[in-house]
This record gives sequence, C-alpha cells and structure tokens, in this order.
Amino acid sequence: MQTGQISRTSISPIDIDIHKSILIIGEGDSTNKLNKIEYASNIARVESMYGSSDLTDAYKYLASQNIKQIFLINAKQELNYVTAVDIARQYPFAYIVPINIKFSDSFFNFELKRKMMYSELYMRAIGPLNSNIVMTDVHADLYTDMDHFIKDYGDKISRFNNKAYEYLKYGRNIILVGNNLKDHKFANLALVAAIVNNEIGAYPLYTYGEAIFEIGTNDVKNDFVFFKNNTIRETTAENLKNLRYENDAAKLIMIDQVIKYIDKEKDFSEFKGKKYTEMIRMQIMTDMNTFLSSLINTIIRGYKINSVICEREQGYTAKIIIDFNVLPMNSIEEYSARIEA
Repeated sequence: MQTGQISRTSISPIDIDIHKSILIIGEGDSTNKLNKIEYASNIARVESMYGSSDLTDAYKYLASQNIKQIFLINAKQELNYVTAVDIARQYPFAYIVPINIKFSDSFFNFELKRKMMYSELYMRAIGPLNSNIVMTDVHADLYTDMDHFIKDYGDKISRFNNKAYEYLKYGRNIILVGNNLKDHKFANLALVAAIVNNEIGAYPLYTYGEAIFEIGTNDVKNDFVFFKNNTIRETTAENLKNLRYENDAAKLIMIDQVIKYIDKEKDFSEFKGKKYTEMIRMQIMTDMNTFLSSLINTIIRGYKINSVICEREQGYTAKIIIDFNVLPMNSIEEYSARIEA
C-alpha cells in the first residue's frame, strides 16, 4: 500500500488517504502560502490563509459535503500552476483539481519552446502515477446554445489530443468535466465530491442541482463528462469517461477507480529484487489470489487471474506483470486489467 505524509505542523503529520484525498489548486486573495501544500481542518484557518477567494470557496464547498481530506495550493500566476503540479506529484493524492485554470488554457513552455496546454503539462507530470486530474472549462452560461457548448468542448479535446498525443497512454489519469451545472462555478469540484462520497467503483449518485441545457445521452460524442436533467430522478453525471486513447475498461472512470484501488493496495515490494524463479512466480500468484479474494463482495463480485509473468531485467531481478479479469460490484461485465510492478 502506498503512503505519503504532509505536515500541518512539524509535530502533527497528516496521512494522505490514497483513495479519497483531494488537492485543490487555485487562487487565494494574496500571495500568502504561495506554492505550498496546506492541510486545514476548519474554515477559519482557510479564511485566514486565503481570504475571500475561489480557493476558500472551494474548500467551504467540499467541507460542506463532508469531505475529510482537503489539501490546498495557492496559485496566483501562470508560473505557480506549473510549479504546483511538480509539488503535487510528490504525494499520492487521489484527486488533483485545478479550479482557476481551464482545461484549454495554455502557457509558453520555454524548455519545449512552444505553447503548451496546462492539461497536457499536468498529464505529463503525473504520468503513470495513480492520481486523477479533474479539470473543467468555460461555464455553460457563456454559450449561446447546447450545440455550441458541445462543439467547443469537443474541439478542445481534439486540440488536446493533437498536442499531447505522445502521452495519451496516461490519459486515464485526466478527466474533463463539462461545466454545465447551474449552481456550481466549477463542476469538476461537484463531480469529485460525488465520487469521493460514494463507494469505490459505485456510480456517483449526488445532488448536483439543475443542469444547463437539455443534453441527451447520444448528443455528446467526445470524452467529457456532462450533467443531465431527468424528469423522475435527480440530475445525473453522464459519459463517465477519462481521456485514455484506448477504448477499453480503463477508459470508464468508475471501472478505472476499481483497477486503481487494486493497483494502489497490492504491494509487491517483498518480491522486488529477488532472484527470478518459478517458485517466486507461484508465490506471487498465490499472493494475488488471496488479495483479490478479500475484495469479493466489497468492490468486486469475482475475478480471474489470467497470467503472472516475471520479465527479467538486469541480472536475475524481474518486472512483475499480472493480467487478470475483474467483475466490479456495479457492473454486469468483466473487465481486463494489468498490474506492472
């Protein structure tokens, strides 16, 4: 199991919940605590650090939804958002939520000598780590109609795919949320609150409030989450996909959440660095069986281990590759997954 620590004070370390923690990157009302990760357990402290600001409002909203682990970074200028992700990637936050930069916003990267989307930078920086970057873009209030809203978000995804093509293998770690909730300035915060407040892999049922535009399930062809009004039930989050380029199980946000849970919790460190033998491979198989069995009736209903391969690297050590199928609790389909350690 991965662990990480961040200090509220030099005496009181806070253990980061690798499945439920949220890091918000946004603007305070001053340069106080600039580019520093802060954990605060009460509104008064947040207000004293960030004043009347979007960062404070974001904290208040998540706190009102009973989110237990909320971390904050104050980012006032372009460079701060670049620095912030370098800091964030050192810790195992479950969700990283930028609020004052849009998915489509760009800056000039002097190292690459070109304009770069922040979304591309964040995906590249987080890379193969298991954090989820959840972003949004222009609010639906500013669009003339539904078609304009859908087309513009689709165009922004196309531009992202072209710019970030080399790193789209990490696209499962970035989610674009359509900003079409009437009562929310940042719909990405609402979606993350819903996911964290539900069980691992469960559909994010939540009181989102009214959605802007009557978007139908078949209206959106691109991979962004949107919110849909319903006549006999609450507003729902639809098209729950990340930006992974492969159209497989890991592209579905809730299925990927189950796969990430398994990947984060299963620790193979006891086998790393050992001389590769058939006995070691069988021990890994037994260990994985025991672990997956413990998850039945909690986040999965069943599983099947297809193969355990130890690829030799330098000397006698090996990289562990496990291919398996899982049947999540809230699914009627099995999904293929792979863990490499």
